[in-house]
Amino acid sequence: IIIIIFVPISCLIILNLHDGLIWVFLPVIIFIINDYFAMFIGKNIGKTIINENFSNKTWEGYFGGLIPTLIFAIKIKLDLQFKNLS
Repeated sequence: IIIIIFVPISCLIILNLHDGLIWVFLPVIIFIINDYFAMFIGKNIGKTIINENFSNKTWEGYFGGLIPTLIFAIKIKLDLQFKNLS
C-alpha cells in the first residue's frame, strides 16, 4: 500500500523539481547581479553619499544596482512567460 501511494507522489515531485529549481536560483542570481553592479558603479562613479552612517553607499551605486537588476528580472519574467505559452 505504501508503494502505491509513494511512487506516484515521488514521480510528481521529480517532474516538478526542474520547474522548482528556477525559484531557488533566480533570487540568488538577482542578488548577485544587484550586488555586483551596485559595487562596480558605486566605486567608479559614486559621489553622492546616501547617509553619513553608511559612508560607502552612494545613490549612484544604488541606482547602478537597481536598474540592471530590474532589466534582468523583467527579461527573465518575459522569457518564462513565453516558455509557458509554447
